[in-house]
Amino acid sequence: MQAADERALRVAEGLNRAVLADTLARVIARLEINCVIDAGAHRGEYGKLLRGTGYEGEIVSLEPTSDAFTELEVEMAAHPPWNGRRLALGERSGEAEMTVFESSEFSSIGEPTEWGRATFPGLAGGRREPVEVARLDDLFAELTKGVDEPRVLLKIDVQGSEWSVLEGSSGSLPAIAAVQVETAVVPVYEDARPFTEVIERLEEAGFELAGAFPVSRDRHLRIVELDCLMVRIADKVTTQAGADRGGARQTRSGGHKAE
Repeated sequence: MQAADERALRVAEGLNRAVLADTLARVIARLEINCVIDAGAHRGEYGKLLRGTGYEGEIVSLEPTSDAFTELEVEMAAHPPWNGRRLALGERSGEAEMTVFESSEFSSIGEPTEWGRATFPGLAGGRREPVEVARLDDLFAELTKGVDEPRVLLKIDVQGSEWSVLEGSSGSLPAIAAVQVETAVVPVYEDARPFTEVIERLEEAGFELAGAFPVSRDRHLRIVELDCLMVRIADKVTTQAGADRGGARQTRSGGHKAE
């Protein structure tokens, strides 16, 4: 990548982050969000972004890898109310092996594509680490029990496992007011669903697109990943007691840098 392109990319990344933070703050205020479930928390970057927007409500961070969770605990203690669990969300509860790559923000249960490895140097190397996996549907009541009348934003940044997380969250989605999910435009991981399918899935569950923010680009400046922020119309949010625990979907009613 040329030096001029790198400078332009850094500027664009800063602008994208600023626009995301502004949109996020407005969504939180409008939907009166008082609990954020942060799946794929890494070292607490998203929680710090939330606190930077002025959000003072509950954050529940979920991070499966040991080294990142140790650093996350420091951030949680410094910016309460912020709690966490060392686990990954998925379609089924149990245990899985996660690859912790040279750049740990790429850590994933899935395998990188050949293109992903060639494009992102941070996908080099890697060690395997056993991690706990749980369905959000099995945890939702527990994660939100300390919040009166929880109005939840679910953030998903799980390196190619977005669809699996949504499969394990179908019963909880009716009780969630907003979802922010990092999705693939160009697949970095095997079996990652394209952003169009993820958006369609969330639209079927009653969410509407409030913003799409580039996360990473390749050397051609092509968008590789997008953060999609989806919101539910306020009067469509149900209580957890009223959510469909059988997993049926509702119908719609009407910064990685590549080297």
